[in-house]
Amino acid sequence: MDSLISKFKHRTYLNDKYIIVIQGKETASAGAILSWRLQNELDATVIGEESGGNVNMFGTEGEFITLPNSKLIIKHPYSAVTCKEGHVGGVKPDVKIIQTYENYINGMDDCYEYIKNLK
Repeated sequence: MDSLISKFKHRTYLNDKYIIVIQGKETASAGAILSWRLQNELDATVIGEESGGNVNMFGTEGEFITLPNSKLIIKHPYSAVTCKEGHVGGVKPDVKIIQTYENYINGMDDCYEYIKNLK
């Protein structure tokens, strides 16, 4: 993720371009973190619904431990990812767009239609 953000920051031909992120309530985990970072570090415009994943969470790094009574082996995450201290909830979109059922049935993506009609 750091590499991707860095590439966007240092590509001079992107300096006058919009970065648009489409997200929905299914966007979680690393997707939510990437959406957050693009929005906050590169001023990307996030459209769609609030992400389903919280921006503060436990990471995937961890260790396997054996539970003493059941002897089940589980992965215990020990690294926290904190994008914004005290923030509760997902990434809030700059432009809220909720896919309508009618458009979905007719094969239209409301976020795509919004982007297509920007200019």
